Amino acid sequence: MIAPATRQYQPDLILWSSGYDAHRDDPVGGCALDAAAYAELARQVLVLGKPVGYVLEGGYDLDALAGSVAAS
Repeated sequence: MIAPATRQYQPDLILWSSGYDAHRDDPVGGCALDAAAYAELARQVLVLGKPVGYVLEGGYDLDALAGSVAAS
C-alpha cells in the first residue's frame, strides 16, 4: 500500500490526512471502518520509520471520532 511509494520516493515526512468519517458509526461517510481498523492503518504507517504528521479532517460522530483518533 504505502510502503512501495515510501521506498521509491524516500520522503522525510509522511502527512496523513485523517478522515475519520469512514468509521461505521459516522452519519456522513457510509463506510465500515472501526477504531481497530484505524489502529492498523496507523501501525502500517508507523513501521515505515518516518516522522508522521496527522491532520484531522472529518469525523462527525464524536464517540467514534474520539476512539479512532486515540487508536491512531
